[in-house]
Amino acid sequence: MLSIQGGMALLQQGRLAEAGEAFVAALRAEPGNALAHHLLGIVQLQTGAPEAGLENLHRSIALNPNDPVFHGNLANALRDAGAPEAALTSYGRALALNPDFIDALANRAMVLGGLGRLEAALADCDRAVRLAPAHPMMHTARGHVLMGMGRVHHRMGRSQPHRTIAVRQRRLQPAEATS
Repeated sequence: MLSIQGGMALLQQGRLAEAGEAFVAALRAEPGNALAHHLLGIVQLQTGAPEAGLENLHRSIALNPNDPVFHGNLANALRDAGAPEAALTSYGRALALNPDFIDALANRAMVLGGLGRLEAALADCDRAVRLAPAHPMMHTARGHVLMGMGRVHHRMGRSQPHRTIAVRQRRLQPAEATS
């Protein structure tokens, strides 16, 4: 019988069916294992069983409500299932448990942006950039949010409209792109 750690290794290798079997075996041995429920839920989501996956993610949180990663992964699953408001609630819970959870900030910013709540999305992006300035996804997300707001240059409270940047881009010469 495989352990949860063995199942995690299989999951990382992309051997989803075997990982799922390992997590089911772990749950047979210990039905209240929150991590096994959580990881089985992840496998189920990845193998096209979203209802079962969401059920196991919810069960993992019922067993261990203080794990921000559990809440963040549930939020991602809810987002992917087309439930953005429920996803925002779960991201909020994850961030209440760990205010510096970069992935939850990033994902919540994307959901907020998709819902047109651009100021809130920008606030999450700005916080994440302050926490992890080398995190490229946050700079990209921030740029998308600013573009949605009609601002692409935003520094110290000043912004420039899209057309200003577009004019600058047209002035670049091909030789400049390689230097």
